[in-house]
Amino acid sequence: MVQLAAPDALQGRVAGLYSYVFLGTSPLGALFAGYLSEAGGTLLAFGTAGVVGLIVTGLGLLWLRRAHAAT
Repeated sequence: MVQLAAPDALQGRVAGLYSYVFLGTSPLGALFAGYLSEAGGTLLAFGTAGVVGLIVTGLGLLWLRRAHAAT
């Protein structure tokens, strides 16, 4: 869907960026999650992931509201 929504001239670049974001950053996230699990246990790792997820969701909602208000 992401690639089909992109203009024809940018479909390859969009596919590359999509692959980088969702596949290329996974090793870094796994390394950080492993460190948190080692340092404070799985409760710390899952708690941190949950809090970060909630923060990013809130920021995304604020961005959508501002984008919608600007149009």
